[in-house]
Amino acid sequence: MSETGTLGSTAELVDHFFRHESARVISHLTAHFGTRHLEEAEDAVQEALIKAMHSWPRGVPNNPSAWILTVARNKIIDTLRRNKKIVAREEEDLNRKIEAVGESTTMSDVELEDFLKDDLLKMMFACCDPSLTVESQIILTLRILCGLGNSEVARALIKNDEAIAKAYTRAKQKLRDSKIVPAVPTEEKAKEQLTVVLKVLYLLFNEGYKSSSGNDLIKRDLCLESMRLTKILCDSPFGRNPELNALMSLMCFHTSRFESRVDKHGALLTLKEQDRSTWNAELIEMGSFYFQRSFANDFFETMTEYHVLAAMAGLHCQSKDYESTDWEQLLGLYDLQMASKPSPVVELNRLVVYAEVHGANKALTELSKLENQAFLSSYYLFYAVKGDLLSQLEKTDDACEALSKAIELTENATEKKHLEKKLAALIV
Repeated sequence: MSETGTLGSTAELVDHFFRHESARVISHLTAHFGTRHLEEAEDAVQEALIKAMHSWPRGVPNNPSAWILTVARNKIIDTLRRNKKIVAREEEDLNRKIEAVGESTTMSDVELEDFLKDDLLKMMFACCDPSLTVESQIILTLRILCGLGNSEVARALIKNDEAIAKAYTRAKQKLRDSKIVPAVPTEEKAKEQLTVVLKVLYLLFNEGYKSSSGNDLIKRDLCLESMRLTKILCDSPFGRNPELNALMSLMCFHTSRFESRVDKHGALLTLKEQDRSTWNAELIEMGSFYFQRSFANDFFETMTEYHVLAAMAGLHCQSKDYESTDWEQLLGLYDLQMASKPSPVVELNRLVVYAEVHGANKALTELSKLENQAFLSSYYLFYAVKGDLLSQLEKTDDACEALSKAIELTENATEKKHLEKKLAALIV
């Protein structure tokens, strides 16, 4: 056992495993015991993490991942053996599965990366089963397999927390009752499910790229995990799918800017402030490769939401500086996105580009038309954009009021500090 200094550091380690390893353990357990035991697998992992919180302050295991898996495995075995609903004819099959798990998992030799990555992707397809509504598929997968909380999922889907919590409970019940068995999908089945799986990977990447809460602006591990899974799909037999390749292109373009989005002190840097010499040229080249690969035939025949988003990101990556950005072309892409996939957030992001083309005054007029939308009225970025536009028009008092509201609504510490810095500059 390795030593840990404080309970605080142990809590951080357990939180890391909850966020980044629990999905893989759940996937592994359900692959062995069946998706109808998904809830038992979820409970077993939760109990293992609670046990870790109490045990690890006395010494963290040399292989924490294996420890979590072993404790969770033993817990689900005990639960299933005590479960009166398991009928006699299932006992032999259950014993075989228990024996197989016992042979494949030990405290010393388990490396989750080696044998769970395919299980995780299989479970994503299992959770994205067409018997569930699309929204339920997304909620279930983000909650169980991606480690996102109800609030994070709610923000991703522009819903309230209570609605997400209820939908999550219903989806778990439906999945358990349907007795779906996780399996590598056939090419035909993948075509039916792939779009929803890609949506999940996109939303997971987004939460990592611009974290909605917490201290860090970027949760790199979420971005890299979603990229890893997307790359597995790109390398699969159905990897020529235009939508899939466009998403991979988008991820590459965005990830290329990681090093420039915060300064050495962790403070947020706007697109205008970023040092473009730090942008990763190899990732930009990869993004261009996957973007070209995404054209199956004609652009307009294969174009998806991710094609438009990748084109936007690629346009920024190809601009040598902020001033040389083709804002009119970018605005045209936003118009295209609004026509095919309208949402309050897209509309708000479009207005930032609209201001670059038509000026702050016209953009503020357009922004006022969005003020009564329920979601935007409690969305911090609406007030942040409003504050910026008012500041450009030298309406300082109104700008300060808008920025103060944005600060009040912001849950990410890095973004909050950035807005506080802007507000302080106006007050001086």
